Amino acid sequence: MLVKRALATLRRLLSGHTRRLPVTVLACVFTVLVLAAVLDCPDLLLRTTLHYWTNREGTRASSAVAHVGTNSDGTLRTPIPAFILRTFKSADRLDIENAAMNGSDSARERMTWFKTWEGHNPNHVQIIFNDDDADRFIKGTFDPYVVKAFYKLPRIVQRADMTRYLMLYEFGGVYTDMDTECFTPIDQWTYGHQMVRAIVGVEMPGTTNDGLDQIVQWTMAMAPKHEFLDDVIRELSHRVHTNTREFLTHVDNVVPITGPGLWTDVFYDYLRKKEFDPKAVIGMHRAYKLIGDLVLLGRVHFQVPFIFSMHRFSGEFKDGWKKKQEKLLVSPADISTEETKDSPPASIKLNRTIPHRILRPMRSSSRRQLKTMLTPSQWHWFNSWEHENPTHLQLLFGERDLDRFVKGAFSKKIGAAYFKLKRELRPLFGRYLMLYIFGGVSTRDSVECLRPFSEWDGVDDRTSLVLSVEMNGKLGDSVIAASPKNPFIRDLIAIIAERIRTTSEEWLDKNAFVAAAIGDLAVIEIGKQYKFNASAAETSTTGYTKSSDILLLSSKYAVGEDAIFKIHEV
Repeated sequence: MLVKRALATLRRLLSGHTRRLPVTVLACVFTVLVLAAVLDCPDLLLRTTLHYWTNREGTRASSAVAHVGTNSDGTLRTPIPAFILRTFKSADRLDIENAAMNGSDSARERMTWFKTWEGHNPNHVQIIFNDDDADRFIKGTFDPYVVKAFYKLPRIVQRADMTRYLMLYEFGGVYTDMDTECFTPIDQWTYGHQMVRAIVGVEMPGTTNDGLDQIVQWTMAMAPKHEFLDDVIRELSHRVHTNTREFLTHVDNVVPITGPGLWTDVFYDYLRKKEFDPKAVIGMHRAYKLIGDLVLLGRVHFQVPFIFSMHRFSGEFKDGWKKKQEKLLVSPADISTEETKDSPPASIKLNRTIPHRILRPMRSSSRRQLKTMLTPSQWHWFNSWEHENPTHLQLLFGERDLDRFVKGAFSKKIGAAYFKLKRELRPLFGRYLMLYIFGGVSTRDSVECLRPFSEWDGVDDRTSLVLSVEMNGKLGDSVIAASPKNPFIRDLIAIIAERIRTTSEEWLDKNAFVAAAIGDLAVIEIGKQYKFNASAAETSTTGYTKSSDILLLSSKYAVGEDAIFKIHEV
């Protein structure tokens, strides 16, 4: 308590007016000395204090970020992807910023905290899920055993807890709460160990029944599909399925069912499974421990003096989950949460090759702002994909998001080609880059969805690539669906990057170049290399051809009674 009060005093003083600077400086020095005496880490406390005062929001250049290397496909060899994952009541940054400014959000500095993550991590892209995003993502990605567990949870905070684990499992990256602040760049969290696949930290000492330390659950980093996260999701689902709604509803059971209690229990079980004694890391303060592919960080990293990140605990605020009288949640009509006799599945994910995702590189990631940029017809076409596909997550990247994504996921060679393009042309290349990393459905802005993707003729769970023949009888780029790391998309990216590299600046925005290098002519060329036969699809009695896991749709699916999408003239 003394430490918290001293640090709060320090924060207030650091935000004081410049005319009181001498008094502020003296008071700060005194506070730092008190804290240093208590914590026995004066050097780290001084580092945090100087950071807070001089470089809080961060001004790091992209070139300062070190990379382990590049894979043969042009992606960066980074076990933990450069994503910062969040959950919040709104995924629209304009709404988040306005709420902080007008006082409807009691955490007035939320956007300041938010921006520290971008300032110190210029090659990371932030992905925020609201409740609708979480619903779509979970229904379309995970096994019914997991989905039922999610919808049995009666509290918003519990579902937010579970969503973070599922997001981390699927995408990888860093998850951090919306009330946290970044002090040290993420790429420095591994202390130089290059192939780390999981990062967690000590929060509070000796909180478990057997005297082990509690593990931080509000900020953590993982590679996708990490075994530890698989264990967490399975144990959480088990605890939900084996307890009553009354038990799950009680506020005191939030922490042990979905929160830090669960996270800590499973972490130490994971260490034991790896034949590592948890008692060997009790009381870690300044140190860190590399355990297989996992780094456990001592307490100073996420607690006072917060050398990596600070949690502001807005849950304690007047509208935080601990204080607010919230309405309990019920399951949607399409999800049964009756007592399940299902046994835990072999895989917690659905066995689906093309993920249920709609990939959207647009001018803005704010839907409210995007609505003002598009015509009413374009806005209708945009929304048609979500309306027809209720279990598809729409990943919406604005211009800055797409720039960060490219820097954090791809080699300098591919990045140079992307940034050589004028800003209005970058989404045309960026859609393939998103498709390669995330997988899903990518569509031009002028295409309207008329039928759910899962009902398209020829599509099944094993389909890995869907291309369509357009009205000219040739392969087109209006709609493409693909699995993550699909070789066709890989080769498409390679030829586009090479054509941009070898084209002079004055030709980059010519219509002929756009069609040949980034548009349908590039798709046609790679299609020839793969020996795709558009004519066979056009003359097929079924309206499509399917070879192994690759589906070619004829042009009839873009017109007439059988149309599954419509390409509009703009």
